[in-house]
Amino acid sequence: MSSWIQRAACLVLTLMVAIGCSAIRQLRGPQWTARTEPAFEGIAFNDLADRTALRVLVFGDAGRGSDAQRRVGEAMAGQCAALGGCDLALVTGDNVYPTGLRAGAGGPQDPRLFDRFERHYAAFGRRDFWIVAGNHDWYRRGSIEAQIRYSRHSDRWRMPAQDYAVPGLPDWLRIYALDTTTLTAARSIDQLDRARRWLADGSGWRLVFGHHPVLSSGRHADASGRIESAHHALAEGLGAAGVHIYIAGHDHHQEAITSPAFEQWIQGAGARTRGLRRTLRRSPDEESLHAGTRIGFAIFEADRSKLIVRFFAVDRRSKIAESFCRRYSWDGFSDPPTRSGPCV
Repeated sequence: MSSWIQRAACLVLTLMVAIGCSAIRQLRGPQWTARTEPAFEGIAFNDLADRTALRVLVFGDAGRGSDAQRRVGEAMAGQCAALGGCDLALVTGDNVYPTGLRAGAGGPQDPRLFDRFERHYAAFGRRDFWIVAGNHDWYRRGSIEAQIRYSRHSDRWRMPAQDYAVPGLPDWLRIYALDTTTLTAARSIDQLDRARRWLADGSGWRLVFGHHPVLSSGRHADASGRIESAHHALAEGLGAAGVHIYIAGHDHHQEAITSPAFEQWIQGAGARTRGLRRTLRRSPDEESLHAGTRIGFAIFEADRSKLIVRFFAVDRRSKIAESFCRRYSWDGFSDPPTRSGPCV
């Protein structure tokens, strides 16, 4: 009996190692050569450069094709319409669960992208949804190229590269998109340098969005509230870039975290939620201001002098409730913004 148990244990261990190696191979994804500039050729996007104010939708971890994704999509469209329309969206990754797209996918009639994206957001018409890759989008070789390619076929989907500066914005708002999966795997580290150089080349609000948070009250964080794989790669780079707000997903909840270096919003509740590990409080000036575990999204409105963000939760009956609001003020661009606290 003992020899049988030993053979069974060896077989289980072998299977675990094989599965683990397969997952690592999938996570590595394609072998990227020297990076070229983001390819905007053939990608239509709205020019908002002359706008004096913008309304931006934020959500993520949504690509499940589920009823919850449908309810959040309908709620976002309804809330944007009630406010007078949203100008663009930022999507924080995990766009196609569970393992991204197959190599060669990403065409105009791709059924997975219709099911995981288009049918839920068709009510927005021709609006730019600027998208980053999440870790699940990397689990199939060729998936990222397929998602980049699909930008040429959709009225909404916009992913011109793994990392890129969002184009067509006013000079008072600069937004950079990061592929944090490659950052946490210690690949494509130079994208932080590209972000820093681009953000520094001008004045205005400086926002970055990616998939992995730096801090979180969610399940992916350690006991100190850090997303350990992302913290070392991101925290110093974002601080050096003078980022005002960093937006992420990955943990499936909504959260606002304040810290001396930059504010952080987690929006990973676009189709699913999970409970919190604990409420983050590392110090009096580094803590979670709000953490909610209902599905939902955020909308922020910005102009030269202020930025106001609101979180919205969606219940099982598709009712929408504002769950959090915070206002940031800026009297010119010579000083850091004032974190003026809750909305009044």
